[in-house]
Amino acid sequence: MTYLKGIGAVGVCSTRAAIIDRAAGQGLLTMQKVFVTDRSNLQRSFQSISRSRPDLVQLMPAIMLRYMEQEARDLGVPYLAAGFVRDGDDVREALRHGAAGVCTSDEGLWNLRRSALHAS
Repeated sequence: MTYLKGIGAVGVCSTRAAIIDRAAGQGLLTMQKVFVTDRSNLQRSFQSISRSRPDLVQLMPAIMLRYMEQEARDLGVPYLAAGFVRDGDDVREALRHGAAGVCTSDEGLWNLRRSALHAS
């Protein structure tokens, strides 16, 4: 982490709470990734987030937000929806369920703005 900070990194994204803790100790922005596969995994992930207290959480896949919206809000940490975000409807749904934003590899969505979502 010292090296990353030294070369100018602003933040770190990891699935591992220990990495998040070390990065936060260096003053880096932290984002913890969470892959939700089932309810037991969800609870373990939220416990890890509660311990590490990242600046942001990336919840994957995005479609799971409809089933876990309240739990995600209870984290007290802004979260981004990621995974299977394919179109404006997916973005709209993630935002409706409380996501602060979305992450996607679909270049067609990279310039999408909230104002455009409300217009359609």
